[in-house]
Amino acid sequence: MKDTPNRPAGRAVGELDLLRIYAGAAHLHSLGIRPTGELLAELAGGSGPAPVLDALARYGRLTRHQVIAAGAEGFPPALQEVPR
Repeated sequence: MKDTPNRPAGRAVGELDLLRIYAGAAHLHSLGIRPTGELLAELAGGSGPAPVLDALARYGRLTRHQVIAAGAEGFPPALQEVPR
């Protein structure tokens, strides 16, 4: 899969799963900080804390300005079915 500003780099996630993740992330974000932390703790419980803590450290080095400059502050437009 090609890396683009709208596709996370190095992810082995299919397009449909990526759309599901984006939709779930948007909903989770709307719930606030505590549910986000609870989800991360749940994920760390399944895989161990290292992958989650490593990802948090990587994202922790980003600034809001960097994210906006990369065009990554929002999700790409939703896919629309094209009539045949």
